[in-house]
Amino acid sequence: MAERAVAIAARWLATGEGERVRTALTPEDVAARFDEALPREGKPADDVLRRFEEDYVSVATRLIHRRYVGHQVAPPLPEAGAADLVASVMNNGMAVWEMSPGATVIEHRVLAWFAGLVGWDAGYGGTFVSGGAVGNLTGLAAARARAFPDAWEEGMDGRRGCVVAAASAHYCVERAAGLLGLGRRGVVSVDAGDAEGRLDPERAAAALDRARDEGRTVVALVATAGSTPTAAVDDLEALADVCAERGVWFHVDAAHAGAFLLSERLRPMLAGLERADSFALDLHKMMFQPISTALVLVRERARLAAAFDQSAPYIFHERAEGPSWDQGPLALQCSRRADALRVWLSLQLRGADGIAALQERTVATARAAAQAIAARPEFEVPHEPQTNILCFRHVPARFAGDARALDEHNAVLRERLNASGTGFLTGTVLDGRRVLRMTFMHAGTGVEHVEEILDALERLVGE
Repeated sequence: MAERAVAIAARWLATGEGERVRTALTPEDVAARFDEALPREGKPADDVLRRFEEDYVSVATRLIHRRYVGHQVAPPLPEAGAADLVASVMNNGMAVWEMSPGATVIEHRVLAWFAGLVGWDAGYGGTFVSGGAVGNLTGLAAARARAFPDAWEEGMDGRRGCVVAAASAHYCVERAAGLLGLGRRGVVSVDAGDAEGRLDPERAAAALDRARDEGRTVVALVATAGSTPTAAVDDLEALADVCAERGVWFHVDAAHAGAFLLSERLRPMLAGLERADSFALDLHKMMFQPISTALVLVRERARLAAAFDQSAPYIFHERAEGPSWDQGPLALQCSRRADALRVWLSLQLRGADGIAALQERTVATARAAAQAIAARPEFEVPHEPQTNILCFRHVPARFAGDARALDEHNAVLRERLNASGTGFLTGTVLDGRRVLRMTFMHAGTGVEHVEEILDALERLVGE
């Protein structure tokens, strides 16, 4: 089975430029392939795996395709996928050391590497998580433990806590507030200071002061390093100053851009991250790992431990000598895969500099793509990409003065391109306008592939 699975994966990795990025089938077409009764008897492996490849693999969206510039999900490094296969076969859980001796130690080591890149000392706490949503929830749970030390035991009981974040912050911040008892209305949204959604430090400071004047306890200020619309990075130094002046917990959602810590060239844009009290980082984005690979780090381990302080003698055990290696007491999740294993293997094989080179290439492509798009008469680029996400629009003269029609035109154009299989784009709203969006997650994507997508868009407009 392992050999056959590797063969299927190898054929997938050999995706050619002439193949479709996305299937031409509709959701209903795909659903029809799997419309069947529960199998009661097994079938021959050859038949099952043939159907697996024909019915499932063949209709999957090809992130490995160089004209896929869609969502913030990477075509993973092949070695990370190989580690995944081995880890799945071994199935060592990550709650306690005795369940996974090697992977637990590897997780501690990988966390130590990233804490070291930030510049933190050995007092930090951290754990791997399923993604930015759980990472941000965990960091904010530690922040709540500081603001309301008895909330873990007694609940919020109507007390008015809040977090302050940019209006453009990821939706998971609002979800975290709801789950932590702050309520969705416990998120104080601050209008961004620019079109790319960066959190303005002066507006953030005013929001913090206003919340306290209203009698609310501020749990945290949430900054973003790599926003979802444009991957823009907030001014972390200035926001850290705002928090330090007010004694407010500083949390950074670094899900997208945090992996740039590996790059000497890109790391300066994260200046100030070392002053955060906690941050979340998705490695299945800019470290090119499989979903789901992410981590959360908290400057003070005791704060993270307080967020999940609990007795579970059937699994958590005190160690007679030395500190505990168990990660379960610091994590929301009990059943966790050995996610750190694939990160460790990738770093061993390529080194931090090798992965950094891939990151730098995606950023360079985004910046070159902005110039290529701006050079075409009927396209405009409303922002200069700071990292690897680029927004743009098609603006034919016939829509001059009709903003609503222009928005609809770009939305339809995206759908037509994706349906054609030639390329894959996403879209978003930037400064109130509908835009097209390219996310460069494949280091093999170059400006020539961008030009091919633009050519396809112009052909669709002409049809």
